[in-house]
Amino acid sequence: MSGDDVVLQSEASSTLALKQDSTNILSWDASGAVTVSAVSNQDVSVTAGGTGSITLTPGDDFTVDAGDDVSIDAAG
Repeated sequence: MSGDDVVLQSEASSTLALKQDSTNILSWDASGAVTVSAVSNQDVSVTAGGTGSITLTPGDDFTVDAGDDVSIDAAG
């Protein structure tokens, strides 16, 4: 369907989810909250190619809850 939109719709009070086995790996609810998850022991990666950027713009607190090290490597 190149060039066409794909539309998925759920009831107004429902959560719409993309699942891997029983894990919601991508979900969004009626209030607009979006969650990205991975099954146990798997990584979650967000990548922007070329000169693309990744922007996180929280309206309030930004929280990192890590069971291991957190690192930020800024090149340049």
